[in-house]
Amino acid sequence: MPSLEYDLRYIRAALVDLEGYLFSQEIYWPIGVIPPRGEPPYPRLTMGGILLARQSLGARPMEPAQADEMNDLIGRLDETRTKWRVAWGAKATRGFSSRLTQWKNFIEDYRKQPENNQDRYAYEVRGRAMLQLLLPESSEIPPAELALLTGLDLILEDYFMEGNFVWGTELTLSFPKSQFWYLYGSLSASLPAK
Repeated sequence: MPSLEYDLRYIRAALVDLEGYLFSQEIYWPIGVIPPRGEPPYPRLTMGGILLARQSLGARPMEPAQADEMNDLIGRLDETRTKWRVAWGAKATRGFSSRLTQWKNFIEDYRKQPENNQDRYAYEVRGRAMLQLLLPESSEIPPAELALLTGLDLILEDYFMEGNFVWGTELTLSFPKSQFWYLYGSLSASLPAK
């Protein structure tokens, strides 16, 4: 997972044009920010990305100045959410649909070729965590999408091997096993015998 500074920069950049993003038709919004040295380029701004970065910040060790900045950034996010609740919920709903399609595609790819997709799990499961975080922020998730997510979780359980937290121990406090069980393990490199 990215560093503390990586997540702080993402949320800082998100806040620059968050209202514009919320009222646009875009789910994936360009973001102009340079990552810390040695870290990957930033993905586009998404509601799921904002929520994942925010969730991650809660468990990271930080200096007092960083904690003050984090609290300020989260306070500004909360103000925007409160001010534009309908737009926030609508964007979260659209983000949920998009992430659900991506997660479904990964699960289908894995079932077709587990040996070629098993090693992608630690990255792809970010989408499943985003779905968890988007759900309570969304206006109204269609029942068919909720049913699909439940079905995908049942499929995942068939191939899931319980183990260590996928993103290292630093973030376990922000992602408890009781709620984010799919982050505590990996996928088998081969399909189980039926």
